[in-house]
Amino acid sequence: VAGDRGAFVVAAKRSVELHRGWVQAPTTTARFDAYLHRFGRAENYESATHIGVVVCRSSDHALVGVFNFSEIVRTAFQSSYLGYYAFSPLAGAGYMSEGLALVLRFAFRKLKLHRVEANVHQAHAPSVALVRRTAFVRDGYSPRITTIGGRCRRPHPLQRSTDPAGPGATSRTRASPGIWVRIAILDPSSVWRPPRFV
Repeated sequence: VAGDRGAFVVAAKRSVELHRGWVQAPTTTARFDAYLHRFGRAENYESATHIGVVVCRSSDHALVGVFNFSEIVRTAFQSSYLGYYAFSPLAGAGYMSEGLALVLRFAFRKLKLHRVEANVHQAHAPSVALVRRTAFVRDGYSPRITTIGGRCRRPHPLQRSTDPAGPGATSRTRASPGIWVRIAILDPSSVWRPPRFV
């Protein structure tokens, strides 16, 4: 919300080195206001196309990171892309893993999504580790080049098994450096299963 502008901008400025080359978090009030205009106007979750979620540590409300749902598609597909980043100094302390689990619960229960997909660069080990801990699995290869932080990067895809104990939960994703992995997680209750014939 607008009242968080100051703390958010300070956290983003403190995290510039952490984010360099991967994401450009809003480091000015004008950029924060633009972010809030795009991701913070979800009065009606059922019609929103972009929703931002800020994760805070419960003990002191320190900003941990951000998860952004973008390009939310409704009707039968019920899908969204997920982008995320952590803030220094709490990056790497496990809070983003807990936050991602809560955010996915929000996505499947409140937003009623069936699929959440993220594009993760194989060379960014913290991002790969985060999605693996949450049982995202490989979904395919993204041949288009993506620009992040002003640099062109080539994508490569992942998806979540409907059974957290299934093969997707323990599979290793192998891709060459500089390759993106598209990952997705499916809501187990929304997965179509073929009818059984007796």
